[in-house]
Amino acid sequence: METGYFEEHKSEVNEVVIKELYLNNDKRFVVLDISGLLDTYNSSDFFRIIHRFLELEKRLVLVLDISKVNYMSSTGIGSCVEINRHCLKNNIKLYIKGMQKNVEEVFQLLGFYGFFNYIDELNDIKEEKIKRSLFPANIQCPYCSKKLKAQKTGSFKCPECLSAFRIVEANQEIKTEKRE
Repeated sequence: METGYFEEHKSEVNEVVIKELYLNNDKRFVVLDISGLLDTYNSSDFFRIIHRFLELEKRLVLVLDISKVNYMSSTGIGSCVEINRHCLKNNIKLYIKGMQKNVEEVFQLLGFYGFFNYIDELNDIKEEKIKRSLFPANIQCPYCSKKLKAQKTGSFKCPECLSAFRIVEANQEIKTEKRE
C-alpha cells in the first residue's frame, strides 16, 4: 500500500528517491526506502518533506531504510537527527536499517551513531534484535578513574584531572582511550 505522497513531492528533494511501505498495511507502521545521496543541497528539503509526511497520520514506528543511500554529509546526518527529535517528541519509534559502511563512518566520526536504534531486517523489530543506542552511559576517566556521564562518542577532557581522552563505540560497547 502506498499513498503516493513521495511520488507527488519527488521534485522537492533532488538526488533522493523516497518510497513508502507499510507493515501489514497499517499506516502507523511505515518504512521509508531511501536511495541516492543526502548532502548540504537537499537535506533541509529531505527533513521538511518527511516531517510533513509524518504529520499526515498518527505514526507509531518509522523505519528509515538507508541501505541505498551511498553518500551522506554532515547536514544529511543533521536532518536524520531532526527526524529523530521529531519522532521522540511525538512518541514514534525510529529505527535505521541497512546503513552502508561509508555512511556509518560519518555517523561515527561526528558522534551521532549512538543517537539511533538500528535493525538489520524488519523482523528484528518483532524479535527485539535491535541494536540500541548505548548513550547516555556511565564511564570512568582512563587517567584518574573519575566517574563521568558520556552523551556521545568523541574527544573529551576530564573535568577532574584535565586529561584528554576519546570515547569510542565498537561492537555495541563503549570504550575510553587515552590520548597521547
